[in-house]
Amino acid sequence: MCARKIDVSQAEDLVQDFITDRILEANLLNKANREKGRFRGFMFICLNNFIRDKWRRQRRHDVMAESIDIHVHEHLLKSNQSAPDLFDVAWVRELLSQAAEATRQECLAEGRNDIWTIFSARVLEPCLNGKKPVPIEVLASQYNLQTPNAVSNYTLTGKRKFVRCLRLIISDYSANPVEIEEEIQYLKKVLSR
Repeated sequence: MCARKIDVSQAEDLVQDFITDRILEANLLNKANREKGRFRGFMFICLNNFIRDKWRRQRRHDVMAESIDIHVHEHLLKSNQSAPDLFDVAWVRELLSQAAEATRQECLAEGRNDIWTIFSARVLEPCLNGKKPVPIEVLASQYNLQTPNAVSNYTLTGKRKFVRCLRLIISDYSANPVEIEEEIQYLKKVLSR
């Protein structure tokens, strides 16, 4: 995928197919092995192999007039976004989604839906979906909180839970604290693009 330039919608379709076919149906995550290297590298290689196989099948059967491997599409030229960038963004979104779900489950298990809802409304939805943060005053009123500081405290508690869940998910693939921190920094780098 490194040398390929593909349309964003095709890339999204390929990543979705990869997640469905390889990660969910073929249980690819169980094949990841910490001793063999970083999880992101493993996933990148698997995705490249998946795309190459799909491309070969398409060429053999002439299903598509244009090959995803050799055509450089207008959008990628304009955006300067490469296939590895698209993979990184998809990887980060998946990781953040897993951390968000783990945080939600943790809050619900503790009977703290208020923390989850406030954190989601103030941080997650704006970050992941571009929504405007729900005003502090609205949340304070909705949850009968006496001060805006209480909303800020709930938001901070949600952030801490989220970061803890994110670190836990990353630690499934790398037990080394330095590598976990490197992955967190890489996440921030990808999100800042």
